[in-house]
Amino acid sequence: MAGKVLRKKVLKQLDAEGGPEVFFDRIANGETITSLSPEYGCSRNYLARTIDSQPEYAKMLAKARQASADALVEGGFEMVEKLGATSSSTEIAAVREKLNWRKFMASSFNQDRYSTKPQTNIQLSVGELHLDSIRKFTKNMKTVGEPAHIDLEADDD
Repeated sequence: MAGKVLRKKVLKQLDAEGGPEVFFDRIANGETITSLSPEYGCSRNYLARTIDSQPEYAKMLAKARQASADALVEGGFEMVEKLGATSSSTEIAAVREKLNWRKFMASSFNQDRYSTKPQTNIQLSVGELHLDSIRKFTKNMKTVGEPAHIDLEADDD
C-alpha cells in the first residue's frame, strides 16, 4: 500500500515538473535515474520501475538515453579540450579513463551510432556447403538409380 502512495507521489511530481518532455530533457542532458531518485524520495530502482510502468515516460526514457549518448561524447570532447601543455600525466590518464567510460556508456545507450562491434555476422559452414553441392548434383540426375554422366573435355594447349 505504501508503494502505491509513493508511486502516485512520484508520478504527480513528474507531471508537475512538466511531464514526459521535461523528463526527456533532463535525461538527454546527462542526468541519470540515480541522480534524480533523491529528488523524488525513492531509490533508483523504484524510480526506474515507476517510469517503466508508464508507457509515455518509458518511451521518453529510451529516446532520451539515445540522445544522452551525444551528451556523453560532447562532454568527453570538452574534457580533452581542457587538457593543456602543462597537464600532468596523472591528469591525462584520469581523462583517458573517463573517456573510456563515456565511450562505453555512449555505445550502450546508442548502439547504432557509437557501437564498435561489427554490424553484420556472416557464418559459413563447410559441411552445409558440401551438402548443398550434393543436393544440386542429385537434383540434376534424372532418377536416383541412374548413374550420372559427366562430360569432361580436355584442353589441348
